Amino acid sequence: ELFPANRQNVDHFAKYFTEAGLKELSDFLRVQQSLGTRKELQKELQERLSQECPIKEVVLYVKEEMKRNELPEPAVIGLLWTCVMNAVEWNKKEELVAEQALKHLK
Repeated sequence: ELFPANRQNVDHFAKYFTEAGLKELSDFLRVQQSLGTRKELQKELQERLSQECPIKEVVLYVKEEMKRNELPEPAVIGLLWTCVMNAVEWNKKEELVAEQALKHLK
């Protein structure tokens, strides 16, 4: 093992490889961790939306996850939008989609 058990975390890994001149490797790990975190958040959001959890509860959960995982707001907004749009079964007729979207967003 390269790192002792108490130092097997992203911060230590990033610091070690940045100091060794391998900043790209450290950046890659952070990006991978962020992608994994976003996928988990999206999965949890989809589950909460399908269970029709109260919106205030969902908002609180998202804010906590943003702080805990240091997720940027624009990324979370896009993720939320995707989850909300996927939670609805859209009409096949294009002219009715805008009307249906307004109904769901109110």
